[in-house]
Amino acid sequence: MNMNLDLIKVVSHEEAVAANERFKFFRRGFVKAVRVVSGNAFLSDSQWAQQETLLSSVSVVPPDPADLCTVNTFSVELELHHYQYGDPQQPRNRAVFVRADEVTLSEQLLDCIGQDIYELVFDKTSAGMACILTSHDPRSGTTRTMANVRTVTLFTAPAVELSEGECHP
Repeated sequence: MNMNLDLIKVVSHEEAVAANERFKFFRRGFVKAVRVVSGNAFLSDSQWAQQETLLSSVSVVPPDPADLCTVNTFSVELELHHYQYGDPQQPRNRAVFVRADEVTLSEQLLDCIGQDIYELVFDKTSAGMACILTSHDPRSGTTRTMANVRTVTLFTAPAVELSEGECHP
């Protein structure tokens, strides 16, 4: 449920700068949830029949349904709990939802769940829009110094969408 922010689409450098400033780099928040979804799907029935006819004329082995899938792409959704921006009287049950399609994922993406955010930024790169998290290394315990921060590019995508809503329990 959106509270007071319509969908923001971040594609350009200028839009990334505006989003980073709007949400104050998500400082003093944390990553509540990560959802990764495969874009795989079976081809339509007509494409399937054409492919099956083509393959059956070449071979007596029926086609493997896995060969009749679209190319694997991923979408990612992040739920960020962060309330120190905008109206100082805003409720603490506010979250910012980040969504991107056709992403290139970092192997460290799932490691960020529950991590505190020292800074989360969107940055325009030649590969698209990067989502970059700087957090304290969880192995450092409760010590929070600049000596124990780590920076990871969570994903890159052609565009990133941001929306605001209530936190999920």
